[in-house]
Amino acid sequence: MPADFGITLTTAITTAEPVVPTVVDDDRVHDVVIVGSGPAGYTAAIYTARAELSPLVFEGAQFGGALMTTTEVENFPGFRTGITGPELMTEMREQAQRFGADLRTEDVEKLHLDTPIKTIVVAGGRYRAKAVILAMGAAARYLGIPGEQELLGRGVSSCATCDGFFFRDHDIAVIGGGDSAMEEAIFLTKFARSVTVIHRSETFRASRIMLDRARHNNKITFLTDTTVERVNGETAVTSLTIADVTTGQTRDLPVAGVFVAIGHQPRSSLVANQVDLDDNGYVTVAPSSTATSLPGVFAAGDLVDHRYRQAITAAGSGCAAAIDTERWLAHHATDPATTKRPTVLFVCVRNSGKSQMAAALMRQSAGTDIDVHSAGTDPGSGLNALSVQVLDEVGASTDGEHPKPIDPTLYSGIDLVVVLGAEAKVEAPEGVPVQTWITDEPSERGIDGIERMRLVRDDIATRITRLAEQMRTDLAVSA
Repeated sequence: MPADFGITLTTAITTAEPVVPTVVDDDRVHDVVIVGSGPAGYTAAIYTARAELSPLVFEGAQFGGALMTTTEVENFPGFRTGITGPELMTEMREQAQRFGADLRTEDVEKLHLDTPIKTIVVAGGRYRAKAVILAMGAAARYLGIPGEQELLGRGVSSCATCDGFFFRDHDIAVIGGGDSAMEEAIFLTKFARSVTVIHRSETFRASRIMLDRARHNNKITFLTDTTVERVNGETAVTSLTIADVTTGQTRDLPVAGVFVAIGHQPRSSLVANQVDLDDNGYVTVAPSSTATSLPGVFAAGDLVDHRYRQAITAAGSGCAAAIDTERWLAHHATDPATTKRPTVLFVCVRNSGKSQMAAALMRQSAGTDIDVHSAGTDPGSGLNALSVQVLDEVGASTDGEHPKPIDPTLYSGIDLVVVLGAEAKVEAPEGVPVQTWITDEPSERGIDGIERMRLVRDDIATRITRLAEQMRTDLAVSA
């Protein structure tokens, strides 16, 4: 069973606790997996597909990203009369499919990126890849007030550059107190009749220079110590219900549009403890590159860009990420099918440590992508079909009162035998070393059975990690 971090684990386990096999999509290791749709993800898919890398794209349950909520896109090159956000994303999506990208609508639940072969975990399956392009984007922060989401794209926006043109000669409002809010307000004065900046405090987070520019613009007025309670309108925004934070008094402010400028939140939680992030949670990349801090992992779009946040810049960075990925694969990646990986046979035939070993392997599987398919009961106690198959594959006895000696000569290419406990009878092939692991079981006093099992499991898992690292190093040196 290939282990994605460079070590194959073959286990011989008889345990009274069945172990549920990990669900894996297939035995393939994809060249590249793209996480996220939107302009960055789809452009990366188009370019990697044209490079014959057969990209696997996880779009998420809702494909297309933030542009799916934008009614009109008039500043994307090539569309003289404009195009709606959903139409643009559909065109990009179909173009990626035409070149051979494999698009999946599953949401990615976990990513394991710090190993030579990356693993992408979705509901009910795991996928492996040599390289990963991150394009999860960033989500605009909204107020969460009544009417806001209902009128999103129909007067409510978070992007002045995208939607400002549609409010020519209208009264509009900008909500926020930072540099982004000032920039949005100043930009919107090119189109709007008036812009009202609404801020919940008297003090602003914006820089002095940006605040001064806004205050000296005769189209901009300020409402401080004010909150927005509701966005009003049936099919389009007609007004805002605002409240004075000192008196609590409310009133309606007539506007045709409202731009929420209270920041963006990059969707980087999946990789927060793996790739480097900046102080605001955006993925950092190398200068003049899309490469992250991990080899074979690239990032594009609004997940990286907190300055421009445009469809065209996201598409450009998706193109760059695809080219960087193609070049990296050409120079660094190897074919796991033809690369020698060390193989370890784990043997545990005593009651002590059986379930702990299985649990440790499964726990290690979650962290380092070891594919463990092992299950069973004590010999002769009524094995199910899966148990018999697995135990037969690893040479364990499935009948009689005691397990038969496990003969590693049944397997080709074993580099090491690890015996859990001291009483297993193992006759290793010539030249194959045997290690015996006696787990550090703590004293029972003051520790319940569950806690004791956890400690033993963690001890075994730590040993597996160290063993894998050492064998990987030894293999690299010998090569």
